[in-house]
Amino acid sequence: MAKKVKKVLVAEDDFHIRQIIANKISNVGYIIFLAENGREAVDIARKEKPDIIIMDIMMPVLNGIDAIKILKQDQDLANIPILVLTAMAFGDDGEDLVAIVGVDNIITKPFSPKELLEAIKMRIGETEENL
Repeated sequence: MAKKVKKVLVAEDDFHIRQIIANKISNVGYIIFLAENGREAVDIARKEKPDIIIMDIMMPVLNGIDAIKILKQDQDLANIPILVLTAMAFGDDGEDLVAIVGVDNIITKPFSPKELLEAIKMRIGETEENL
C-alpha cells in the first residue's frame, strides 16, 4: 500500500522566508501550498485539508492569530496541527499564544530550516500510522 504524501500549508507574508521554507519542505517530498496572508491560508486549508499548517503571526489582510482562531472553530480543520512562526515575544516560551489559540508549537524567528523540518516531522509523524 502506497504511503500518503503529506500536505503542508505555509502561511508567511515574507517572500524570501516563504521560499526557503517551501524549498526545504519540498526537498523531502511533501506537497506544499503557499499563502501570503491569513485569509489565503484559511481558504487553502478549507480546500486542501493539509496535514499541518505553518503560520506566521504578523501578516496582512488577516493576521495569523485570527486565521488560527477561524481554523480551530472549523470542525473539519480544528485538529490540523499548527506550527507558529513568529518574531514576537509571547510570555514564557509562548505560553500566552498557546492559551490564546491552542497552537501545537511555536518557532521563533530567526529559525533554522532544519529545526522547522524536525518540528514538522514530529507533528505529522504522530498521525502517520492512522492514515
